[in-house]
Amino acid sequence: MLIAASLAAAQSKPAASSTDHQLAQLRKDVDGLRKENDSLKSQVRELRSKLFRLQAKAEAFTKVELDPASPRKYQRIDASNGFFLISLDDVSPYLDGYRVSLNIGNPLGATYVGFKMNVRWGPRFDWSNFDAVAYDKWEKSVQNKEVSFTDSLKPMSWNKVEIILPATKSDQIGFIEVSLDTDTLGLARP
Repeated sequence: MLIAASLAAAQSKPAASSTDHQLAQLRKDVDGLRKENDSLKSQVRELRSKLFRLQAKAEAFTKVELDPASPRKYQRIDASNGFFLISLDDVSPYLDGYRVSLNIGNPLGATYVGFKMNVRWGPRFDWSNFDAVAYDKWEKSVQNKEVSFTDSLKPMSWNKVEIILPATKSDQIGFIEVSLDTDTLGLARP
């Protein structure tokens, strides 16, 4: 009987040792998979951020994004019948919102009579921490306004335009996006 008990104990030790080894290997594999999963999540986050930026570039020149912290930098914008340059001149408090002063450069020899601007504004989005849920939340906080002007955009010159962004607080003005459409084109007759 003593021999049988010794034999059973001897046989169970290698089995327990083998099970411990397999369990340790499984834990190591799970840790490796967790690290790989974290790395893949980070890569997906970075790729989504790049995709959003590439989509914005694919819509090149249909709208401009102006940074209130960096005024006077101009960007090209295309309209249905010409192209323009837009720069942010000033952003200042006005009543319960902000007054945005823009310079619209018309480098062409044509006069544009009447135009519309679609303006979107909101807080600055942190692209370095892109997350689809955070982006959706930010997108919902962005305000929108369409403004019609009867003014003319004079040829080969800068034209000053002011837009009032109502019900806007200082932390809601980190991002301004503008698109432009012109109504009537006027050319000089010979």
